[in-house]
Amino acid sequence: MLTTAAQTLNVYALVRAGGHPGENRGTELLEQVVAAPFQTFEGQELHPDPFEKAALLMRGITQGHPFGDGNKRTGLLVASYFLELSGHPLPESFEEDQTTDFCMALSAGEIRDVGVITDQLRSWWGEK
Repeated sequence: MLTTAAQTLNVYALVRAGGHPGENRGTELLEQVVAAPFQTFEGQELHPDPFEKAALLMRGITQGHPFGDGNKRTGLLVASYFLELSGHPLPESFEEDQTTDFCMALSAGEIRDVGVITDQLRSWWGEK
């Protein structure tokens, strides 16, 4: 479901904000990125916190570049969509410059730590 949602949100991001779809790197890469937050070991979730799962989705799409264009926007949209599904409604607004700067740094690999991404999402959502 999240793989299809990510593909749809990527198209939405490109239509809404512009961009060229270009060559996607394959459904398999996207499926790996989307599956990573839901890994288990001996029946236990490795990432039980929804904000951590959202952070892994955001990082995986933003840094993994499964799409030809719009990966930063799509990463944020998929994380937002997942949090909405998890009972954490979208905040009323995002500070555009701060959000853009964060997504750019994430894409450039300047931010890799899942905890930092998780904390940023919690901050945007007004969670502690």
